Amino acid sequence: MSEVVPPEEISEVVAYQDAEEEREAFRAAHKKVFEQYDALVEDRNQKLGAADKKVRALQVTCGDWRIKNTRVQWDYEGLCEFRGRERFLEIPGTTIHTITEKGGDKARLEAAYAAGTVSKEEADMFRKETLAYSTPKKVTA
Repeated sequence: MSEVVPPEEISEVVAYQDAEEEREAFRAAHKKVFEQYDALVEDRNQKLGAADKKVRALQVTCGDWRIKNTRVQWDYEGLCEFRGRERFLEIPGTTIHTITEKGGDKARLEAAYAAGTVSKEEADMFRKETLAYSTPKKVTA
């Protein structure tokens, strides 16, 4: 588990908190304007979603929606299953690969590490901890 540090110990966090307080105070001081603005943003975003859905369904370029490229994907598994292995391999450019993949049960491996079945040296080389954070969201409007 990582260390918990008070915000006052990290100047960038203090600066963020000050900026957030200033933004909230400004919004409160101009409450009516922001209520109207928020309603406009909500309406715009709803209409954006509807327009995006329609333009994509029609597969056209229209206004701010521009087709940048066309991506083609083949379902190789489905094609092979449909044609059968031999007829699939008759198609130029098709291949079948057999892949050996190593894996395991993470909880059992952690237990093996805790029990000493996996050494600290092995863990240092092959085990990685990544911290996941919940963070304040950027203001977009």
